[in-house]
This record gives sequence, C-alpha cells and structure tokens, in this order.
Amino acid sequence: MDEKIKALSEQDNASEKRARSCQTLANLQLQKIAEQIARQKNTVSQNESELLEIKSQHKNIHTTLDSAKEELHKNENDPAIVPPTPFQKEKLDERYAKSKERLRLDNLDRVTTHVVQALGKKTEEINRIIPDCEKAIESIFSDFKRSWPMDAIDVDTTLSSASDFLQN
Repeated sequence: MDEKIKALSEQDNASEKRARSCQTLANLQLQKIAEQIARQKNTVSQNESELLEIKSQHKNIHTTLDSAKEELHKNENDPAIVPPTPFQKEKLDERYAKSKERLRLDNLDRVTTHVVQALGKKTEEINRIIPDCEKAIESIFSDFKRSWPMDAIDVDTTLSSASDFLQN
C-alpha cells in the first residue's frame, strides 16, 4: 500500500508538474496574444487617427469645393460680367493661336498669363500714344475753327467738344 501511495503521489507530482508546465506554456501563449492585441490596438488607434485626419481633409475639400461652386454660380449670374464681343473673341482666339505652346488644360493658366501680359503691353503702348492722338485731334479742331470761324464760333477746340464739331 505504501508503494501504491508512493506511486500515486509520484503520479500526482508528475501531473502537477505537467499542469504547471502547461500553465506556463499557456501563460506564455496568452502573453504573446496579449502583445499582439496591444500591437493591433496601437495600429487601430493610429488608423483611427489617420481616418479622422482624412475625414477632416475631406470636409475641408468639400467646403472649398462648395465655395468654388457658389462663386462660380455667382459669377455665372453676375450681370456685370459681359461676354466678349465677336470681335474681341476673334482677337483673343488669334492671340491664343499665336502661342508657342499648344493649348491644353494643364498649360491653360500659363498660356493665359502670356496672353494677358501681351494684352497689358499692348494697352500700355496704346495709352502712351493716346495723348499724341488727342493733341492731333485738338489741332485739327483748331484748324477747323481758323478755317471756318463762323461755323465754329460756339465750340472750343478741346476733345470734349468733338460731338459739336461732328454736328457741323
């Protein structure tokens, strides 16, 4: 009987030792699972932060888009914006056609800038010669007044009286 008790006691000790080994192994596995869960929680947290940032950017883009649509709609219905005349359209088409670059959507702003700069230079050039033209017209008015003093008695020789000269 002592031998049976001793054998049972050894078996019990061996079973207990196996159980502790299994428990240790299970604890290690649970620890690895806990670490994986912690890493996954960290990844999920980072992804949630990125998602919030993307949602914020998305909202900002939609706000910008809505503003642009509103401004476009306002500009489309603005009575102060007058479409170009056929002559203006023809001349603008010529200026765009003279561009060194073939007009595409990706270079439209650059080509338009060049066209606007060319128009600005032409406007400056015209503005420089306007005073000379005004002087020439006023000189012609003076000649008219000297040549026909009776017809031009009630008019002066300034450009503002051009309509008076045209009536005579």
